[in-house]
Amino acid sequence: MNFSQETAQHLTAIIQAQRPAWTINGIMKALQALAHSHTPGQALDQALNAAKDQQAKTPAAIIFDQYRHQNRATKPGTQPACEDHEGETAHNCRCCIADEKLGQRPREARGKHHDPGDPK
Repeated sequence: MNFSQETAQHLTAIIQAQRPAWTINGIMKALQALAHSHTPGQALDQALNAAKDQQAKTPAAIIFDQYRHQNRATKPGTQPACEDHEGETAHNCRCCIADEKLGQRPREARGKHHDPGDPK
């Protein structure tokens, strides 16, 4: 899961744009602590959640678990499930969208049961 020093520098620039008062060294140290257990995307997500919290006074807050996964668009149980594709949400089902692009599913059938043999 390790990510490179260069990746950490890029992530630091993004995070510091959100919280200019946080030092580069402080952000880098926090990211290094996450580098062994997080992907760069997960680390950035967690760091930006911490940066949004004005109660987080220093970048050390980045490592706190309370900032994990707050940006998830679909938390389990909050969005209706696709009727045809297990594990996908109805409004944003990747399988349905692929079917739409192939012309095998009308847009209004996204997330709903659809029989391709049915002319509706």
